[in-house]
Amino acid sequence: GFLLFLIISINTILNTLLTGKRSAHPIMQSPFTKFSTIGVSLNTATNKQFADLKKDVQHELETNLVFALGLRFYFFLSTCNLLELYFLEEENRISDLHDNVFLQTILTYGYYKTGYEAIRHLARVASGMDSKILGDYEIVSQVKNASNEAIERRTFNSILEKTIGFALQVSKRIRTETKISQGITSYASAAVDILQREKKEKLRIAVAGTGDIGSQVIKYLAANRKKKVSAVTIFNRTAERARELAQTYNFSFGSFDELVTSTDQFDVLINCADLREEDVQKFSSALPGL
Repeated sequence: GFLLFLIISINTILNTLLTGKRSAHPIMQSPFTKFSTIGVSLNTATNKQFADLKKDVQHELETNLVFALGLRFYFFLSTCNLLELYFLEEENRISDLHDNVFLQTILTYGYYKTGYEAIRHLARVASGMDSKILGDYEIVSQVKNASNEAIERRTFNSILEKTIGFALQVSKRIRTETKISQGITSYASAAVDILQREKKEKLRIAVAGTGDIGSQVIKYLAANRKKKVSAVTIFNRTAERARELAQTYNFSFGSFDELVTSTDQFDVLINCADLREEDVQKFSSALPGL
């Protein structure tokens, strides 16, 4: 009941900001109607489909679609559960690329939105509505990082800046006027919350991946070290990054190769990286309840 009420409240705010002012708000007028997005997420694809696509999708989006569409202004948004290209459509439109195999693959498992629908989608994403954890606050910094990267790449302009600014304003209002930001609002805090419910004390924990989420998980584990944590080992493809975090929090570290051969040393694996499916299956069988 509460979740349904929350979603209705959020959609009401979105409709007020977007639909209710659709004819008057500058964000709904040209040239903002050229704003579009194409992407894939865990809301539209299975875990395996998403993992397989994500390996090469950003490279393909940039070298394939950006070139095919002749895009000048665009930015990428990449998180653990979505990968999207936002852009201003030029003369060439995605709907004209019928013979583009990569595009058709993305559309099979993903989505393409333009104009009002694309702006509404970005506002939902920035508000944490499309995250696996409702109200995920980490997405705000990820959207800002995406714009900064586009600025450095010189593929950013005032239209994209105003569109992102509008989406972040919507996000701020939703988080202020609803209870979406109460409780668990990040993957890191969710992982630690699950650990707190475990009956066993002094858990031996392996953390795979040292990206944004992995780093946050490690920080949370360090803060809760005395409660449930016996030992933490950080694993990453880049050993230097794992070593830096391990030294900061006085944890151990290792490589991904070491991770998949040492299941008997851990009670819990917190996966924040794109491990191969066979590796995840190995840990699942070795660690009941993973």
